[in-house]
Amino acid sequence: IFDFLSYLVTVGIAFAIFFAFQREEYIGDTTSALIILALFVVYGLSGIGGAYLISYFFANHSTAQTATLLGNFIVGFILVVLIFFMRNIASTKTAADILVYVFRIVPAFCVGDGLMNIATSYSLRDLTGTTPAYELKIAGWDLIYMAAESVLFFTVSAFIDHPSRHRRQALLQFRGGEVAPELEEEDEDVAAEREEVEKGQRESDIVLVKKLRKVHDTDGGVAKVAVQNLTFGVKKGEVFGFL
Repeated sequence: IFDFLSYLVTVGIAFAIFFAFQREEYIGDTTSALIILALFVVYGLSGIGGAYLISYFFANHSTAQTATLLGNFIVGFILVVLIFFMRNIASTKTAADILVYVFRIVPAFCVGDGLMNIATSYSLRDLTGTTPAYELKIAGWDLIYMAAESVLFFTVSAFIDHPSRHRRQALLQFRGGEVAPELEEEDEDVAAEREEVEKGQRESDIVLVKKLRKVHDTDGGVAKVAVQNLTFGVKKGEVFGFL
């Protein structure tokens, strides 16, 4: 929600620029202005959902952000311009009409294609007549694609990030039959805590942790033990913390 509300500020700035420079192709009539607004809104929804989805394929958030920005520039600008020229060349027009349906999988292409089509239709209105911006061949298909992508991207992202899925994955990776190795050195108070828990003397505690072990795989493939044989209990009303 915060990302979308922040994005709406950018939409407001874009419309301010349209009005300041009197871009009649975008704000010349109510229908065109509403279609432009709809393009921006559904692009925000689908673009944010797509960015979250892409981030799951990267271990580093900054790398994911860089890849997303680069991809949006290539698909949302370079490919839009390429399709525009291909549509105006007889030998490549058919290929362009096919490729556009593939490129619309990316929301950035949809919003660029819609804006380009609206501007082109406006410039040719004296030759071909006025075509409403909501027509499928103008911005209609782009709106439909982005609306569907908004639902799809957010649904998949919610599934991937849902706590229940994480719990199921953790249970699949849990190896309950393994025995945690004994600690060679242990502080007296820590040893006393562990002994009380293991002997069942702390069953009234609201939290009991027994022989917790966590191992991370490093880039070199070597297992790194982060937590080893951690045992403790937390009593009701107790504030507990450990480093």
